[in-house]
Amino acid sequence: MFQDLNTEATRIFSAINFAVLFLFVVLVFVHIRRWTIERFREACKTGKLDIVNKILDNSYLINLVLGVTSEQVSVGLMWACSEGHLPVIKRLMEEDDLYENRFSVASSFMCACKRGNVDAVRILISDARVPIDIVNKDGLSPEQVTSVAEIKDLVRTEHWRRVHSEINTISDSLQLTVDNIRDMKHTEDDRIYLQAVQLKLKELNRKTEILESKERNEMNRVMQRYKEEISRIQSRYDEETKDIKEVIEKDVLQLKAMF
Repeated sequence: MFQDLNTEATRIFSAINFAVLFLFVVLVFVHIRRWTIERFREACKTGKLDIVNKILDNSYLINLVLGVTSEQVSVGLMWACSEGHLPVIKRLMEEDDLYENRFSVASSFMCACKRGNVDAVRILISDARVPIDIVNKDGLSPEQVTSVAEIKDLVRTEHWRRVHSEINTISDSLQLTVDNIRDMKHTEDDRIYLQAVQLKLKELNRKTEILESKERNEMNRVMQRYKEEISRIQSRYDEETKDIKEVIEKDVLQLKAMF
């Protein structure tokens, strides 16, 4: 009987030891994970490229376990753009997984524009995966959040470069010019000529749609800001004239009561 009790106590004691050991391992893992993430963020914030490289050069699986995911890389980019650490920005942009977090990348670009970090903006727009046709929560574009003329010019130039690139891609995919169509007109097969004309018209329509959509987006932003400004002015006017209106309304009511 005592032997059975000893055996049961030993089993329970072993189970407790295992649970304590497991809990200890989990706590150590959580601590290491948190420490790694904080170390990575701080390195991005302070521009310590050697630490950033050391962490990012780990295997994908190790960084996944340690919590240095694409989301953390995008957070690091925001810190680097905010502080203007160019080598760190370049290194983070080498991570393809970074661009999965489009919102964070866009926020990083907006941050660089707002802080006036010209070189950071120049690096960011060099990669077409960085969105620039964006607005912040107040409806302002990158050109509007910055007071630096050079950044405004950079963003505007890159905006239209990308539009031209998108249009040229359409032309390159069809490789159908007006001269080609003119040559087809003199062939005996009118069917091929008409098909070529239809394809060219579709290409031109698509290019026009792209340009009009860009214009429409900018006009919509202007109208949205216009409506918001009208609303703010009206609210401020109503608040500032509230007492006067009440006095006037009271006098009007009193005059009506006299008749």
